[in-house]
Parts: sequence; C-alpha cells; structure tokens
Amino acid sequence: MRFIHKIIKIDSYKITVAFDNQEIKTIDIFSFLNLDSISLDSIYAKLKDMTYFNNVRIDSYGALSWNDEIDFCPDVLYRAGELAKV
Repeated sequence: MRFIHKIIKIDSYKITVAFDNQEIKTIDIFSFLNLDSISLDSIYAKLKDMTYFNNVRIDSYGALSWNDEIDFCPDVLYRAGELAKV
C-alpha cells in the first residue's frame, strides 16, 4: 500500500505529490473525476471551487483529503498519477 508523504505543488486541478517510496507523481483530479460531468448535488462538485480545492491536505492515512468530507485512497492516486519531472 502506498502513502502520500508530501504535497509538492497544486496547479489548477493538478496536484503533485511525493509518495512513501520517493516517487513523485502528478494527479489531474479534474480528469480523474471527470468534473465536467459531475452533477451539482454530488459531494465532488465542491472540488470545482478552487478555494475549496486548494485546501487539500494529507490525512492520517496518507490520503488527499478536503475538510474530512472528501478523500482519495493513495493507492488509487498512485496508479492514476503520472511520474512528475521535478
């Protein structure tokens, strides 16, 4: 199981993170969730608000989390992410 160790950069809806195995990956959350097609009553619709989105943190499980309402499994993000050039 992978864990996110550090958030390196937030650029629009892309978050670059360092995982516990020292790999650095960028996850495009907008594409990952297909936010264009998310309905307004979905909990994920909150992520369209950049102020809300930029309040991302790493929770005690090594996952990306927003206000303890939304979180994503770090294993899933690891597989969805692309290796970053840092």
